[in-house]
Amino acid sequence: MEAPASLDRFRSTIDEAIARILTGRQGQLFDMMRHHLGWEDGALTQGGKYLRPTLALVTAEACGGKWEDALPAAVGLELLHNFSLIHDDIQDESTYRRNRPTVWSRWGASQAINAGDAMHALSQLVVLRMAEDGAPPHSVLHAVRMLDETCLALCEGQTADMDFENRSDVTVDDYKAMIGNKTAEAFRCALEIGGVFAGGSAEQVRALGEAGFEMGIAFQIHDDVLDIWGGEIIGKETALDIRDGKKSLPVVYGLTQGDSPEAERLRDLYQSGFGPDAVGDIVALLESLGASDFCAAEAASHWAKGRALIESAGLPDDGAAALIEIGDYLINRPN
Repeated sequence: MEAPASLDRFRSTIDEAIARILTGRQGQLFDMMRHHLGWEDGALTQGGKYLRPTLALVTAEACGGKWEDALPAAVGLELLHNFSLIHDDIQDESTYRRNRPTVWSRWGASQAINAGDAMHALSQLVVLRMAEDGAPPHSVLHAVRMLDETCLALCEGQTADMDFENRSDVTVDDYKAMIGNKTAEAFRCALEIGGVFAGGSAEQVRALGEAGFEMGIAFQIHDDVLDIWGGEIIGKETALDIRDGKKSLPVVYGLTQGDSPEAERLRDLYQSGFGPDAVGDIVALLESLGASDFCAAEAASHWAKGRALIESAGLPDDGAAALIEIGDYLINRPN
């Protein structure tokens, strides 16, 4: 499935906005942030996908507003997202992200914590300064509140995700609560930001936020499926979540499938511990239990709710179609 053009439309604009924020800021602290964001020696080598800020800008247009009015807040959300990634890399002991060394693996965990904390502060400042540039104070306040609520949710989600690695009783509902905090709340924030700075009504902004939340749930479930079964399509190492002991939805589903021999064997592997040689067996067990089909149905169900919310939000037809096109792609994307 081909990606919508709208997902790349704002890439250079977001790059330039982030570059302006860091321009003139010297020293190791900002060098670490530039490195994480993909800037080396004054040039962008490989940035992020910018999915969350792009959703905010597309939503602003979808509501009949100007994407430029939402740009600083969208960039603030992207900086908040990257703050969480810097800290996640420390906690997960990940040495590479986007094909380059993670901040902690290059400068040490203590300095990476500083870089992440500073990235969080910048995410707040870039939004607060919108009021100085003439943005409506109530819109700025709404955006700042949303960023703080999203940050709190991210921390809750990461806490649960790490706790799940040592638990054998994780349920599908537990998993959904975790990704709701860790992933979907940021999608909610993106669509709300777009609606707020486009001048949307309170009811419209609420509906868009709920749609973003459902889109985020569907996105993460599909991401879990790609981690295990997307290797032949996207040409990368598969089942990294299984190797790292993560309780993604396919695994949670498999572990909770009653007394079948496959489920019993899967639980034995997770309870006794397993090495890299067992990953293939685990994937085969998940396939036999129908985990992929279950996850696909769950992703489709959540996106159907999100799509219905967008359709009922009172957007212009072309605006609703733009958001729906992105949502359709996100739960069918090959990578």
